[in-house]
Amino acid sequence: MEVVAKALLTVIQEVFITDLWLSPELMVIRPINNKSFRLDNILGRITGVHVYVMLSKEMRFTVTLSSLYTETKVVSK
Repeated sequence: MEVVAKALLTVIQEVFITDLWLSPELMVIRPINNKSFRLDNILGRITGVHVYVMLSKEMRFTVTLSSLYTETKVVSK
C-alpha cells in the first residue's frame, strides 16, 4: 500500500477509484498513529488533480455499505 500512497502523492492530472465498500479512513501507510497517511487525507493533499470516485450504492434493506458516509467524507476533503 505504500506504493499506492506514493503514486497518489505524485499524481498530476487525474485519479480514478472504484470500490464496492470504500473506507475513507483506510490507513494507506502504517503506523496507525500517523493520520496524514489515511486515504481521505492523502486525497485532500493532492491539489489541482481531478479525483473521480465510483461507489456502489447499496440497497438500504439488504446491505449496509455506508456509501453516503463515504461520499460525504471524500467530497469534504
